[in-house]
Amino acid sequence: MNDPHGPIVLLGRCGLDRLAGPLRGITGAEVIVSGFTDTALARRIAPSLVYVDLFGWDVIGPICAAALTGGSPPLPLDLLTSIVHALHGLPVVYRGLRRPSAGSFGWGPPPAGLHEALDALDAVLGDARRLDVAGIWARRGVAADDTRFGLGHGEAVGDAAAVAEAEALAALWTARTRGPLKCLVVDLDDTLIYGQISHDDFSKRNPAYLPQGQETPSAALIEGWWRLRRGLHEALREAQRRGVLLALATRNDPALVQTRFRRRPADPERQFGLYARMYDDLPEDLQGIFAAEHAALLRRVALDLDDFVVVEAGFGPKSAMCRRIAEALGIGLDRLGFLDDSLFERAEVSENAPEVVVFGGDVDGFREQLLTGPHTQVWALTDTPRIPSYKSRAAVVLAEAQDPDLTGFLIGLNLRVWGRPAREEELPRAQELLQRTNQLTLNGARPRIDHAEGLWVGFVTDRLADHGLVAVGLVRDGEVVAFACSCRVLPHRVAGALLGELLRQHPGALARFEPTGRNGASVGLVEEALGPPPPWVTLGECSSPSP
Repeated sequence: MNDPHGPIVLLGRCGLDRLAGPLRGITGAEVIVSGFTDTALARRIAPSLVYVDLFGWDVIGPICAAALTGGSPPLPLDLLTSIVHALHGLPVVYRGLRRPSAGSFGWGPPPAGLHEALDALDAVLGDARRLDVAGIWARRGVAADDTRFGLGHGEAVGDAAAVAEAEALAALWTARTRGPLKCLVVDLDDTLIYGQISHDDFSKRNPAYLPQGQETPSAALIEGWWRLRRGLHEALREAQRRGVLLALATRNDPALVQTRFRRRPADPERQFGLYARMYDDLPEDLQGIFAAEHAALLRRVALDLDDFVVVEAGFGPKSAMCRRIAEALGIGLDRLGFLDDSLFERAEVSENAPEVVVFGGDVDGFREQLLTGPHTQVWALTDTPRIPSYKSRAAVVLAEAQDPDLTGFLIGLNLRVWGRPAREEELPRAQELLQRTNQLTLNGARPRIDHAEGLWVGFVTDRLADHGLVAVGLVRDGEVVAFACSCRVLPHRVAGALLGELLRQHPGALARFEPTGRNGASVGLVEEALGPPPPWVTLGECSSPSP
């Protein structure tokens, strides 16, 4: 139905012609522009992305008039609904509208009829993906125009508006065709924190974190919240939610980082520190509520050591740290992003690890790049990264570097492997594994999965982590036509046991290895599967896995 290498289709000629040129230049893809009712075209050519502007002048005109006059605009809701239904199942993004916060030219509230019209349009689009064009322009300094509700297509403000919209759309296209970076490598000093973690004033400048050797807070937790570099922390948390891992690379003594980069526990005395004046007039019970809420906010936003799957602390080059992080996680350097305040460190990584995506600009600009840039966008949330799982993988890699014979270490992990027929809700994760796996795969096959029939899924746990759904197999007519296992459990040496479970649950099914040029890690996998499980693996479910 759609092809990640297909053309980009823009439906809605009014203004979208202005996007075609910049979009071609940014993506290199073919861009086709047609009317917003030409859904047959979109379905016929298997597009990589469809961008729809439902709000041509025949639709937006009455809304603009209502914004100015207070009338109730008539809307062609049946037509709009039919378009949305016709495009269902395609990779579609709709051009969004923002509700005005005040009436025309700032006088009073917006007309009631306008809100009713926008409610009706929201109901038509439902939970479809939308592009917040007005928000994109606002971040680029494009002023809102009260006389043209919805801002039209930026004709009045020049080509910069079209370029900004095209860049945002290209970021979603990149997410659809390539996916986000796998891991962000983040600096500590002057990036995640203010100043240097080794300096005596570290905790004074960063009260969210404990002073060295101190186990109880000496300053208010609320002070820590207000003086946190929240913009970057929030953006990195959002990147985590989208499936991107975090790693730390810092030129500091490892023991110092382990001791100091820890969030404060809740302050039992509810002290408000420097910000007491904000709460002096509140009743005692409300002060307690605010203190508790700030503590919860700090836990949810402020990153500390436990949020990073790999921590590289030392005094060597950052490029070498990036290489070790990529090796520990089993990913390519081209799937790493690097964030550092230092121009020197950025240049060194660019020179000696050129595959790494190095973020530019000021530290305060990292937030915008993380939230809206092409490297951290996702098309769909499927498998949220399991931080303990990747920490387990990194621990195995480190142990192997110290002693190539991992038998004793692996036995101590208490690895457990099991599998079962897939459930419908697991299809997105299964499809993701088949599409993205290159190393632990029998033949590189990437079949499209539309139902769970014949689909098998495998799970792994150990004493460090529940790795979740890490393997998928597809059996048709007595043959394993596809098998893939996540590289995050590659060092655990369980792929053969997982394939063995699949074969035991499908007696007589045949499995064959076919080299792809990238699946060398799977050589001998079939032979392992046909033999007994290795001594470090226990077969059978111990508890219900999370999908």
